[in-house]
Amino acid sequence: MQAKRVISLGCSHAWGSEIAGRGITHHIKNYNLNFGKIFADKLGLPFSREGVPGGSNDLITHLAIEKIRPNDIVLVSWTYTQRHMFFANDDYAGKESH
Repeated sequence: MQAKRVISLGCSHAWGSEIAGRGITHHIKNYNLNFGKIFADKLGLPFSREGVPGGSNDLITHLAIEKIRPNDIVLVSWTYTQRHMFFANDDYAGKESH
């Protein structure tokens, strides 16, 4: 069985975007101060950052299916929406859902 690790899935929040500053998406500070990395460090476990800036709920679901292993401690920062926002569903491009 594979070793336990912390895996973080989600959108830019799970990636750690802009921790290093406004508009800075790719920076080591974004990784080191990411909530999942801090949690993994506190537990003394390896960390796998699987968040994707701009990642849709559909992508997050697929990454969860592909990446989660049996012993993982899973953290999910699910892409949030507001009641008045509409998005095109990844599976049905062109059809709006809310």
